[in-house]
Amino acid sequence: MNEFEDLIQEVDIEDIPYKGFLLTWCNGRDGYHRIYSKLDRALCNNSWLSFFFSYMEVEFLAPLVSNHSPSLITIREDFNTGLKPLKSHSFWMRHQNFKGVLKENWRSFSTGSAMRKLCLQLKSL
Repeated sequence: MNEFEDLIQEVDIEDIPYKGFLLTWCNGRDGYHRIYSKLDRALCNNSWLSFFFSYMEVEFLAPLVSNHSPSLITIREDFNTGLKPLKSHSFWMRHQNFKGVLKENWRSFSTGSAMRKLCLQLKSL
């Protein structure tokens, strides 16, 4: 399990927000010998998660044939692919280091298309 967790961190993926059954696997035994565990996960990279976060979820359903819960990944229909507005707060511009940080940040990206550079610069800033 530790190796799996290390791999998840190394490739920078996370669990998709989920609902439904918390414990997704059962050994099928009766009484005190029954064991439940959370074995099943739905993972995605941070870019995907940040893009779809509030619109995407996984629902772990009741097991039917298998001893694992089936997972249903949904992206809500009201998902809008439009750009999010840039938010700026005037107090940032009043900070004594603002101009220096802005200049340093703006010079730090030199590869890619103009739009890619702009997006990376704004995200970094």
